[in-house]
Amino acid sequence: MKIIQHTLIIAVTLVFVACFDSTEPDTTAPTLTFLSPKAGEYIDSAIVEVEVDDDDAVSAVIIAIGTDTIPIMKPPFRYKIDFSQYPPGPLTIKAVSVDRSGNVSMEQIVEIIVVKRYKVTMMNGFYTSLLFEMNGSTFVIASNAAVPFEYVDNPGILRYTGETSQTTFDTSKGTNVIIGETVKIADTLDVLKQPTATTTLRLVVPKEYAYIFIKNNSPEPIGPFSVAGTEVPVFVPGGGQTQGIGYYKITNGSSVTYGSIKTWEISSLDSVATNKSLTLTFP
Repeated sequence: MKIIQHTLIIAVTLVFVACFDSTEPDTTAPTLTFLSPKAGEYIDSAIVEVEVDDDDAVSAVIIAIGTDTIPIMKPPFRYKIDFSQYPPGPLTIKAVSVDRSGNVSMEQIVEIIVVKRYKVTMMNGFYTSLLFEMNGSTFVIASNAAVPFEYVDNPGILRYTGETSQTTFDTSKGTNVIIGETVKIADTLDVLKQPTATTTLRLVVPKEYAYIFIKNNSPEPIGPFSVAGTEVPVFVPGGGQTQGIGYYKITNGSSVTYGSIKTWEISSLDSVATNKSLTLTFP
């Protein structure tokens, strides 16, 4: 239905012209009540719906929002409106009903608050599940999973923290992730400065941390291991299988050992800086 740009009074006058005379003069005005939206409601889009009553028949309902006038010529008297075309803040919606004799109801007014919905998606870039907190709410996000947050108004500064510990069991990758140091993050997001309403954040570990995978090409399981002096009681199945053993703080010169059988010297962190992981192959 096309929105006509003129005043509510002109619209009602046009409806008068369409009405016809009855044999008995009808001087009883119809009534109108807003069913939705409710006064004070925070809205980005909604169905404006009214309830009308008359001793004869209501021929039209006129809805006015600012300079926009929307005539509804038959029941049900409802109209879906995208309020994003209006600036955020208080907005007045007016409505009257007109019966077949041209009688006009009392003007009804409802005040709403137009809002823009902001959506922030937090994505866990860890190889393990992440205990995540933002603005007082706590969530567990699996590896490479995302959790959406929606706000009916700009939340401003979002503060988030998270930590993942190798004392947890990670089922998202089907691997046992045990032992190791706890990795923590803390940051803020200023939603107001984001150019779009939807922002995806990838939570990453500090630069000096890497998630270590071990690929076992031997036919038999291998383990346990030692990473930079930390014992890791994990056994990796044989036959070319790869298993993660956890996040660790490493530097150039750090080593991973499998007893006295195998030692991997980490001489460069270039690959770690790229994807935050390191795959070591046995033998």
